[in-house]
Amino acid sequence: MKKWILLGSGAFLVVVIGLFVYGYQVVREPLAEGYENASAYLQSEHGFAEVETVNFYHGNTGYYVARGMNEDGEALIAWIEQDLFRELPEEEESSEPVVLPASEGLTEEEAWQAAQQEIGASVEFDGLRLGYEDGAPVYELTYMDDSDRKVFYYIDFADGSFVKNYSLRTGP
Repeated sequence: MKKWILLGSGAFLVVVIGLFVYGYQVVREPLAEGYENASAYLQSEHGFAEVETVNFYHGNTGYYVARGMNEDGEALIAWIEQDLFRELPEEEESSEPVVLPASEGLTEEEAWQAAQQEIGASVEFDGLRLGYEDGAPVYELTYMDDSDRKVFYYIDFADGSFVKNYSLRTGP
C-alpha cells in the first residue's frame, strides 16, 4: 500500500512540475517572439547589421529596447513600441521606433554617476536599464531607500537630467 501511495505522490508531483513548466513557456512565448520580431525588424528596416541584445521595458507602454551595430560598426540603440508587432484596430497606431547612436546618450557608467549626483545621497543601486517614458528615452535606476522602499528613479538618456521617480513599500 505504501508503495502505491509513494508512486501516486511521485506521479502527481511530476505532473504538477510539468504543468508549471508548460505554463511558464506559454507565458514567455509572446515575449520571446517579440524579441525575434524586433531583431528581424531592426535588421531589415533600420540598418542594424547585428542586434546584440533585446530587452523588454514595461512603463506606461511596453517597449523592446535593442542594442546593436550598423555596417560601419557604430553602436545603435532602438526603442520599439510593443504594439508595432500586433494587429491594431484602424483607429489605433503604433509609434515609429526611435533609433539613436549610442554616442548620443549616456553610457551606463555615466548614468550611474548622474543619478548619484542628482540624488545627492549615498545610495546603492540595484539595477539599471533603458526604457522609454513620457515620449523620451530614459534610464531606469532602482534602489532601496532608508525607509525600506523600492525606488524607481528615471533620468534622461541624453543628458542625465531628472525625469521622475516613484517608490513602492516592500514590507508590512
